[in-house]
Amino acid sequence: LAGFVLSPFVYMVVVGLPQISMERLLVSPPVSEVQWSDFLNTLFWNLNYWDTASTLAGEVDEVKTTYPKALAVAMVAVVLSYFLPLLVGLGVPGNHWRDWQDGQFALLGQRLGGRILKSWVICGAAVSCLGQQLSEMAEAAFQLQGMAEDGWLPTCFARRSRFDTPSLPLLVITILVLVLSMSSSFQSIIQMLNGVYCVAQVIEFSAFLHLRRKHNDLERPFRVPCSSFAACCFLLFMPFTFCIVLLVMPFFSGDVLQIASLLCSILLGLLLYQLLELSRRRGWLCFYRSPPSGLEDIVAARPESPAASLWDGREVVGDGSNGSNGS
Repeated sequence: LAGFVLSPFVYMVVVGLPQISMERLLVSPPVSEVQWSDFLNTLFWNLNYWDTASTLAGEVDEVKTTYPKALAVAMVAVVLSYFLPLLVGLGVPGNHWRDWQDGQFALLGQRLGGRILKSWVICGAAVSCLGQQLSEMAEAAFQLQGMAEDGWLPTCFARRSRFDTPSLPLLVITILVLVLSMSSSFQSIIQMLNGVYCVAQVIEFSAFLHLRRKHNDLERPFRVPCSSFAACCFLLFMPFTFCIVLLVMPFFSGDVLQIASLLCSILLGLLLYQLLELSRRRGWLCFYRSPPSGLEDIVAARPESPAASLWDGREVVGDGSNGSNGS
């Protein structure tokens, strides 16, 4: 799939690099003309969600060595697949970058390789969008399943189909995608998703720094190779700052829709948590177990931990009393 999508761009880069005019590459717009909100949100949306690969770690063999290698290769491929085609598109004589519209890479392909290459770029874009959508749905579905297995969501979210896929989470994610795609413009969806993702990233970064400072000696499945807490802070300074900038930008630009969607998503999450806790106490919904209350519970739940045997039999938590369901 990756080869099919990237092949036409490889051809365009090889053919187009000798035709680049350096004068075209040195032209830059005035800072006042840059639409910073759209630019930063689109840039962030194209280059984020690296952490979502962690939700599929249970499906991968030798994850401790496989994931770092895969992420390194993917980072190089992503950077080159964006930078080199853009370099060719801006540098090859033809339409000025001010006149660029949606589908410009297809037109660039037609200029460099004819109608066949143009069609290949269009087909590759369609396949790429489909692949990204399926991978995103799989990531979100397995995340919901994992939350159910840890007791945060009802047991129905943890059940798998005969194909070993989480059926209900996939259905929920599909409905959400369809609702969003029919109710908003693409740029609005990007800004809304970026806002929610930035909040999640800030929480993840803060949790990482807290664990490194308070529990530095704790055994980890994978340890970020930073020798000190200060090095960890330095590593996360730019990503943390970028997330904060994206979060406060709508307040300065007066984007009411973006502000409302960000605040509503946070309030909805808090409300949903309270409703799930009320359902747990009243016995309205069944849960496999009580969720981890602290770091000790999380460590005890590890398969290699001796205390993990307490978690092998899934508890079903209903009206406040615990009992094994025998699974």
